[in-house]
Amino acid sequence: MGEPVHHLRLLSTAGIEDAEGRAVDLAVGKPFAVLAHLHLTGEAVARDELAELFWPRSRPDRGRASVRQALWALRKALGDELFAGDDPVRLRPGALVSDVEDVRDALSRGQVDAALQAWPGPPDDRARVADAPQWNQALDRLGEELEDGLRGALLERARSHRASGQPREAIRDLKGAVRVSPHRLRPRLELLDVLLDLRERSEAEAQLSKALDAIQDPEGREALEARRERLRSLGTQTPIPVPDGGPVRMEFTGRTEALARLAGLWQQTLEGRAGAALLTGPAGIGKTRLAREVVRVAQGTGGRTVVVKAEDSERPIEWGLLSELIQRLLRLSGAAGISNASDSVLRALVPSLNLVASGSEPGRPLASAGVLAGTRPSGALADALADLLTAVSEDSPLLVLVDDLHWADTESRAILTRVALRIREATVLLLFTSRPGTERSRARKTIRLLRESRAVASVELEPWTPSEVGDALDGVVRLEPGEDGDAIRQRIHHTTRGNPLFVAELLNVFRAEGILEAAPPDEDDARLRFRAGRLPPDFPLPDSLRALVDQQLDLLSDQAALVAAHLARLGRPSSPRTIAMRAGMTTSAVTSGIGELLQRGMVRWEGDESLTFLHDELRASVARRYQLHVGLTAGGGAQWSFFRTAVAASLFLLVLGAVAYLYARPAQEALPPVLGGGTILVAGNPGSAAFRMGTTPEGGLDLQVLPEPVVDSLTLRFAPSDPGDGVLRISDDGHHAILTRPSEDGYHQLVLHHRRTGGEREVVRTVRPPLTAGFSPGGQRLSLVLPGARDRLLVATPAGQVLASWPAPRILDSRWCGEEELLVLARMDGRVEGTIWNPAEGVEESLDLAGVALGRLADCSPDGRGVVFQGARGEEVGLFLLHRQTGQVEWLEGLPPTLAGAPTHLEWISDDVPPVPAAIRIAGSGTRVVGWGEQVPLDGDLLFSDGSTRPSELTWISRNPDVAFVSHDGRVTGTRPGESWIVAEWNGWLTDSIWVQVTP
Repeated sequence: MGEPVHHLRLLSTAGIEDAEGRAVDLAVGKPFAVLAHLHLTGEAVARDELAELFWPRSRPDRGRASVRQALWALRKALGDELFAGDDPVRLRPGALVSDVEDVRDALSRGQVDAALQAWPGPPDDRARVADAPQWNQALDRLGEELEDGLRGALLERARSHRASGQPREAIRDLKGAVRVSPHRLRPRLELLDVLLDLRERSEAEAQLSKALDAIQDPEGREALEARRERLRSLGTQTPIPVPDGGPVRMEFTGRTEALARLAGLWQQTLEGRAGAALLTGPAGIGKTRLAREVVRVAQGTGGRTVVVKAEDSERPIEWGLLSELIQRLLRLSGAAGISNASDSVLRALVPSLNLVASGSEPGRPLASAGVLAGTRPSGALADALADLLTAVSEDSPLLVLVDDLHWADTESRAILTRVALRIREATVLLLFTSRPGTERSRARKTIRLLRESRAVASVELEPWTPSEVGDALDGVVRLEPGEDGDAIRQRIHHTTRGNPLFVAELLNVFRAEGILEAAPPDEDDARLRFRAGRLPPDFPLPDSLRALVDQQLDLLSDQAALVAAHLARLGRPSSPRTIAMRAGMTTSAVTSGIGELLQRGMVRWEGDESLTFLHDELRASVARRYQLHVGLTAGGGAQWSFFRTAVAASLFLLVLGAVAYLYARPAQEALPPVLGGGTILVAGNPGSAAFRMGTTPEGGLDLQVLPEPVVDSLTLRFAPSDPGDGVLRISDDGHHAILTRPSEDGYHQLVLHHRRTGGEREVVRTVRPPLTAGFSPGGQRLSLVLPGARDRLLVATPAGQVLASWPAPRILDSRWCGEEELLVLARMDGRVEGTIWNPAEGVEESLDLAGVALGRLADCSPDGRGVVFQGARGEEVGLFLLHRQTGQVEWLEGLPPTLAGAPTHLEWISDDVPPVPAAIRIAGSGTRVVGWGEQVPLDGDLLFSDGSTRPSELTWISRNPDVAFVSHDGRVTGTRPGESWIVAEWNGWLTDSIWVQVTP
């Protein structure tokens, strides 16, 4: 193949250059078009075909003559070596290159920048031939092909940049797409969106003006007008007026990269792709403010939004956050499009919904109502939620904001995480905000799972930079001439460490101290005046947001402090009436307190009737300060002073008592507990021993070996030499046992046995007997290891419903590590490995034992934060302790020889064993008589192993609903004369029943 000797230019300005870049003397006409056609086809072309293409109106002989004349002109200008064939005519390979080839080759290699550089514009109109329509059409198709390919590559890369948080790179590519296709609407709209996301007002105005000049069709101009409205809504960066004595508020500042990335994800949602994003950062960093900005973007582009916020006080409420979200989604149009199965599952979760199934008799409950009560998160519920999101988003794209995910209850958090990781078919964006370093281990694992998933975009907010702090200050504060603004900004940034909430609250402190003053009423500039002369060089700025908030609390009046304290204790948005009732305050006192809190910017109205704190850190500070005020009452400063004095005196007496106790206690008294306290029991050969762990004054471990009688009692209860035939595990309260026994059909029964009453309940049947089993601390779940080619660890309800499964080559043992996790010991590759498994969230975490070889025995501490295990490291052999939070591994040195032998049992026994559900009792006994058409309520309590009773949500079932119909809350309605059993069920395994007779 010869070296290229000429370069053909078809795009923008047609012409030919030689190998050195000099223009060739060849006019742009039919010979030029013939040469371009031969080059673009890359094949030999018959002269008759060229004549028909370029001289279609000429006779065949005259057409061939014209072809011959054109080829002669080409040979004269470019040389005979250009051609490799005469008829059919063919160019010598490599003798001619073109700008068209340059663009095509760059695009095929994915080199978008090179393709854009090679693209000077569409094909030159001078290359068109007046009487050759087929050639002109081919030229148009060529221009469309190159333009579409280059524009598409630029748009795709811009969207990728936008989704990954690189808006500047996205702008560059979008400007390139606009240059390639100036009359196309989509590149201009996306360019405007990114500029608006970045709040680049002036650039957005310029691009909008150009777009309005270029786009003339009505629909396109309507879309541009929508961007104009969004541009107007941004407004200029005018200062926010600060009323006299009111709180300082700042404009949304910075966060351009994060906002652009989240807005890019929303753009993908508008194009039909589901997505999820996790926005993390410490308290006060601006997560909620940024998320609300994304909500505003979604609303401004025609999307629908649903916002739910988890509250710290609602963590114990199972399904609380998810129920709220489902209720809000079901109010949207499109929700009726979910399947019947999904409708049943969702209505079972949310009892407040209408419980009438379509096509059923009025008042007849859904068949599945109540099936989720008390169980763990299920795939069915996640599928139902995904179905609901898909149905709602079919009407218009949907943004769901879940604020403060770290406060959500475990069940809601698990389902939302599952949906976020799996939803693909809906035009919905799930946006979560959370603190990254939450102290709750289960929440921390959920956040890590979302952050590490490729299906979820993770955005972590960093503190404001000094320039961003300066921009925020400039929006609300004006420095007087001659003041060193840079030094002041640097000092504020250093103090607040760039935390936006800290900055805002610090300005409020400055306002209270008189360092900030309102602008004179006759001046146009409404910004606060910063009186730097009133800020002494040694002014003690607070070293933390908490300290700053505490300063503000010191300024509150008694009424405001009472209102704040009770609002914090309520833990949720509450009405003034509720606060007044809780605090015992008069209406005027509550009104005064609320007015002061509103003026200081500590609380805000949520809706029309409820008050809530402005931010979580403020609520936490109030709750921390007033947490001892159990009996708060209104009554002014005298009562408060008396209360504080009483608290101080009580604390002093407690300290004296503690000191006296420390001096008077016996030598073997219980040590200060670690890891939840409890007793570690080791049983086997040559005997049994037990010890407790405490901390020494220096912070080290102190082991206290228990006396023999105590050890014997513990061994008899938790590790008996003869527990009974088939006993796999005895519950911590000693009331229940898990048994396995062969059945007549050849299977093995797993039986839950009540040791006091002798009652039994079959849980499940298996082909082979389980290897081990265990109770969760709350008694509501069981774990069992089934042998096989690959062993399986199952988690099930006592009713036999399997909730989760975990396979491994050979599982040696499993122990519950708190209520949510399991410690699993399995033999893999010739050694024992330890794993912490969370069945609800499907998360696994391998134990890092710092080089200690793990043995066959291990157990978790009562609080789940520690693991005691049998192991060896060099000459250290025996028991070791793993601190899960720090990863520290300690050898429990100095234990008696009994503990260093060959133990067969290792138990970490909790000091406080919680009672577990044992039975249900329906109030009343015998037959309940109900009149025809009469309604009678039934009540039932849940009985616990310690003899206590508690009201609980039960599932009510009628064996003959045509005679006696029972609602979800236990109301029996006589529908016709007859008799029926009414059954109360809890969690699918505890039941009680009562006989109902319906009379005419």
